[in-house]
Amino acid sequence: MKRSRDWSLATVVSFHCTWIVALFMGVYGAVETWALGGAWTDALFRHAFHVALISLGLLVILNIVLHRTVARPIARISAQLYRLGAGAEEMEPIETSIREIQQIVRGIELMRKRRRAGETGSLRESAQPALEELREQAKRIHSLDPETSRAVLETTARLQGILDSAS
Repeated sequence: MKRSRDWSLATVVSFHCTWIVALFMGVYGAVETWALGGAWTDALFRHAFHVALISLGLLVILNIVLHRTVARPIARISAQLYRLGAGAEEMEPIETSIREIQQIVRGIELMRKRRRAGETGSLRESAQPALEELREQAKRIHSLDPETSRAVLETTARLQGILDSAS
């Protein structure tokens, strides 16, 4: 069954907590009325205001706190993952005081570093045979044209330096 609307984690948790508190406060009012005796209509009006006011306050406060501490960092992590998937090299810092979200951020940073190291390593592996071939060819033409051979060897050394600094 497909839902017509997706809800934020903060909203879902806030509503569930609010309904639980309202339910237990309502049960408390019913038990108090039964134990102490009294009219159900009086108890209903006496407790209904308290239940509604506390539930509304709880709903608003939980929603704000969960959006700020959980939902927004998760949305930023999701955006960060999409950017990394699209090939972005750098990450924007994600500041949070939630330990589990910090662990996710550290995992993303580690993944980014390993991906970068893997790309550099594969670049070096694919370029190394071509550099060796250039060195061999420079040595073969050394007897025919020492100046060109020296230029090719210097260029090969510069390319090797670029590959070394990239890793």
